[in-house]
Amino acid sequence: MEVKVQYVVELEEIPKEITGLLPDCEDYENRICNLGRFVEEHSFSLALDEIESIRKSMYKVDQRLSDCQAILKGYLNVKNRPKEQPQPQQQENDFDLEQLKGLASLMQPQEQGVENDPAS
Repeated sequence: MEVKVQYVVELEEIPKEITGLLPDCEDYENRICNLGRFVEEHSFSLALDEIESIRKSMYKVDQRLSDCQAILKGYLNVKNRPKEQPQPQQQENDFDLEQLKGLASLMQPQEQGVENDPAS
């Protein structure tokens, strides 16, 4: 069963992490060339087994390369994003107009249903 794994690293460590995630280099060229020899020697079962083994290995390599590609794209997006200008912080006592309207509506008396309330 395949699962996705997530963990947190510092932004500067991403290239090092990608390098560590890259798949090991296998000698696919020799393995594929041997397939021809297996067929010529009528070792068809051996050829089929080797084809399956190579394909499984290449699938794993493709999955790992896909993960590295996605991480690298995200890394480049962050690195190439324009620097945001810090916004001046609003004083705690400063309110905008909508906040003041909201406070005013809270301060208005609520008169609905008070007359007919049997508890009063």
